[in-house]
Amino acid sequence: MSNESQWETLEEIYPEVNKMRKGNPGFDYLLLNRHGTQVRIELKWRNCDKVDITPAQERDADVITLHDAKTDDFYHMTMEEYLRIAKPHSALPSGHKGKSKEVSKKKFIDNSSDDLYQVADSFIPKYGTLFQ
Repeated sequence: MSNESQWETLEEIYPEVNKMRKGNPGFDYLLLNRHGTQVRIELKWRNCDKVDITPAQERDADVITLHDAKTDDFYHMTMEEYLRIAKPHSALPSGHKGKSKEVSKKKFIDNSSDDLYQVADSFIPKYGTLFQ
């Protein structure tokens, strides 16, 4: 089994992102958007046909990014959009609680953007922020 963290290389394309410590629950990166909000990004490296998330990622991430292992392309969407198109994870009926939602990789790509900055700038937090 490969170490997935070796594929978490968003900072090579977007040097402005700040990588969180290994094992950080809920998200992998922070990016300051043009509104001055720290956007929390969860990066998913996938070599299969679905993009699934954990309850912590569902709760804590603002943007989800897919790194497609087959094409080496990156796709981005807000968590709000992901939750709009997602369905409950297929393992939930068996009692598995490690994942909460899933979307097919095709559906994720069809509803995403290849521009992280545009997606981060479109994020509107549901929690209070201070503006100057």
